[in-house]
Amino acid sequence: MFVWKEMVQMVKPREERLTLETDKPACVCRRTRALPRSSTETFSRQHYWEVYVGDQSEWELGLPQTYLTHRSGTYQICEPEYYSEHDTVLQVQVKPQKIGIYLNCPRKELSFYNADTMELIHTVKLYFTSFPVSAHFKLGNTKHEPLLVCHY
Repeated sequence: MFVWKEMVQMVKPREERLTLETDKPACVCRRTRALPRSSTETFSRQHYWEVYVGDQSEWELGLPQTYLTHRSGTYQICEPEYYSEHDTVLQVQVKPQKIGIYLNCPRKELSFYNADTMELIHTVKLYFTSFPVSAHFKLGNTKHEPLLVCHY
């Protein structure tokens, strides 16, 4: 399929605990409102995460500055700080159960994959992003299933 599948076989995954916090420490999580979570750690170099989204109807994954969103069956790349009215709508043939997020800081690229098939969904150039960055996760419905994140 492509080189990434071969590389994944050689990667030795290790468990890493990411601490997730709300953007505002004083805010209270309620069932009626989804709040974004960001890791308290910052990242440089190259990183890969897989996030299990399962049957979640709404979610956002990526970086606070650039993320992939899924709402009502539509996938979009959002860059709220720069191009909010020009979000990129994507054609995704198969609804992924797991999303792979590959952050390549030296190349200033953020790529999203269907982690089940390792099919590339989209790559974004991070021209205006300053590094290091933090990860961004948001589930937008009231199903309070745990957010499963694997960082390799």
